[in-house]
Amino acid sequence: KEKIMVKHVTSEELEELIKGDKPVVCDFWATWCGGCRQIIKEYEPLKKDISEDKVAFIYLTGPSSIKKTWEILIEDIAGEHYWLDKEQWEYLWTHFQMTGLPMYLLIDKQGNIVKRFTHITTKELKDLLEQEINKI
Repeated sequence: KEKIMVKHVTSEELEELIKGDKPVVCDFWATWCGGCRQIIKEYEPLKKDISEDKVAFIYLTGPSSIKKTWEILIEDIAGEHYWLDKEQWEYLWTHFQMTGLPMYLLIDKQGNIVKRFTHITTKELKDLLEQEINKI
């Protein structure tokens, strides 16, 4: 499991991060957010059904998360993890017009946001992902 640090989030790097040849589930969360952690656990089995070569799971957290706690928690969460500094987090918060945590973005193969949500069932997420995977 890789622990990745993003040095500077420019809009170009952000686009590269979320735009690839596969759909992306982008999870904005925090270590202190009970709801965030609950939903992460809820979605975890989905990653066994849909392999990571078909979908990227990207987890972004900001400076309100204690880094040591974050490092421990992400050991049990499959996917790519980014701990962002205040400037990066505020950029994303503004860029995506976020209002609270958790927040999820489902991004298609072209880098377009297909759905924004705070919670949907695992089955709904699986159906949406399969739909996106099967798009030509």
